[in-house]
Amino acid sequence: MLRTINSLIDRAIALTPQRMWWVYSVVCAVIILYVGGRPGSAIPNLSFIKGLDKVLHFTAYSGLAVCLFRACYPLQVNHKPTLSLPWLPVILGPLLVGLIDEIHQAFVPGRGSDPKDLIADTMGGVLICATGVYWRWQVLERDRQRHNSRR
Repeated sequence: MLRTINSLIDRAIALTPQRMWWVYSVVCAVIILYVGGRPGSAIPNLSFIKGLDKVLHFTAYSGLAVCLFRACYPLQVNHKPTLSLPWLPVILGPLLVGLIDEIHQAFVPGRGSDPKDLIADTMGGVLICATGVYWRWQVLERDRQRHNSRR
């Protein structure tokens, strides 16, 4: 069952052209910055749930990191990553967008800048990068085993 689900996910991701993931990354960053620029009165007050703010930051920036990861790492066995250090944008992207967002929020009415939010943003990128590298390695190993078994 799990192999079937993994296979379906692999196929769905592989069907999306790799260049489109850069577009998705930009769209994700724009959405994050748009929401971050909303005044405090336009954002629901969820402060009664301790730590939820950090979880939301981590989740949003993990989404950005997924898009960046997929843009940098091709799934095909015979393709190398598009950059010499493909993990760099996966970690630096959330860090830079988070930094811009936190600086911007310092000037938005009813919002504030919090370095802990920036840490949560960056940790989203780090976790996705580590998970993604492991996942890609698993996909490549599966493909190599299939290729070797056909010989």
